[in-house]
Amino acid sequence: MKISANGRILKRNHFWFEDDVTDLSKISKKYFRCDELIIHGNKFRLEGKNILCSMQESIITDLSKDINDLWINMTKTLRNEINRAGRENVTCKFYKADDIISNDQLLNEFANVYHSMYEEKGMSDCYLGVNELKDYARQGRLLISTATVNEKNAVFHSYIYGEGNSRFLHSCSEFRIEGNAARSAMGRANKFLHWNDMIELQKMGIENYDWGGISSLDNPNGIDKFKMAFGGSPIFYYNVMITCSLRLKIWKKLKHYKEMNLK
Repeated sequence: MKISANGRILKRNHFWFEDDVTDLSKISKKYFRCDELIIHGNKFRLEGKNILCSMQESIITDLSKDINDLWINMTKTLRNEINRAGRENVTCKFYKADDIISNDQLLNEFANVYHSMYEEKGMSDCYLGVNELKDYARQGRLLISTATVNEKNAVFHSYIYGEGNSRFLHSCSEFRIEGNAARSAMGRANKFLHWNDMIELQKMGIENYDWGGISSLDNPNGIDKFKMAFGGSPIFYYNVMITCSLRLKIWKKLKHYKEMNLK
């Protein structure tokens, strides 16, 4: 699945769910007419000039299974948390192409919560690529979901999907809340939304749910353990980023220079 997307500065061409690229010379030259070509989740390591290839570990949930099997596959603690969120009247909404394109308020709200969450964590350089998300939506390949708590969108998720596959892209929650009880409720809402995302994607004919990567299968951190609690099977693949333009080369050098001066 090939998707073109324009970021704030750069134009990228993405290959999603095409995991058998062994030779770049077999890719049509038109796909290199961008700043960066990215092959997500490739089975093979690619090497060469202007190529950055990194191995990624992840978890895949098989959504072709019966929904009851998916439920049983999760940890008991997670099931209890999801059930509790349902009793707390958390509601989920799903937005596809037309809903997203015609709803700037949704994307702006998503971006505000995303940026606020990372600023709270001291990571002010993280931003949500709203322009890229719009391009994904225009090509009918984006799903955004929300969990509403007290009539307010408190949790946001996004997914790229197509050809029976999906990959988790973004997640953010409202962090500007006080008290352990409120933060715990927000965590339950996030788990509830993930479960309902799986149900919705299954209804859409999606069979493979990729959790978007984890840091380590052997030494998982907190987020890794969270994803593993939903069940699923471990997998690894390569993400391949190919610099295609002089503009990107200059941009990378300027970024590196700026980072060195900040140290």
